[in-house]
Amino acid sequence: MPYGWNNTAPIRAVDPSDVNDIATTLRQHVAAWGQGSEIWDNTRRYHTNKTGAVELLQVVEIMGGEEFSYVYEYGGLVLGLLLASDSIGCLYIADLLAHPGTEGAGATLLEFAVNLSHQQGYNGKLKLFSLNQNSSDFYLKMGFARSGPIKPNGGGDMTFDPASRDDLWAQTNDGWALKAYVGKKFAGAT
Repeated sequence: MPYGWNNTAPIRAVDPSDVNDIATTLRQHVAAWGQGSEIWDNTRRYHTNKTGAVELLQVVEIMGGEEFSYVYEYGGLVLGLLLASDSIGCLYIADLLAHPGTEGAGATLLEFAVNLSHQQGYNGKLKLFSLNQNSSDFYLKMGFARSGPIKPNGGGDMTFDPASRDDLWAQTNDGWALKAYVGKKFAGAT
């Protein structure tokens, strides 16, 4: 299969019954990647190491069964997984997992979720429960706000409305885009 540059990320819907197999594949890809050097990203203030990333993904329980299930793939590698469902006035993200060795996979999946929310009539609004401080930092950087008490590990309930963050998000003809991604291409099958 030839690969090249596309206008949209190679994210596809999957049957909820396939979610556990996809999560297992993602864990295997992360484990194989994690066998390299100890520090995978010195630029982050929390200095996550590969072993920690692999261990975190092993303990995250993927429930499946959500209304919306999507996988982000490239060249046979699973880069991320998004599980979401309708909620009151927004889309609820049950799981958003991105391969820690990829650049921008989490943000790409989040942009996809915002547009899924837009298509569902929620104007891009999202809710989720952040697992820990590292994931909270990511969501805050993407424009989320805390909507409940902060848990001891830094996690907690969070909400997002792209219309309130015009410093980071732009409305397009099709929905919403991260300003940093406007005009960028994605690698994928052509």
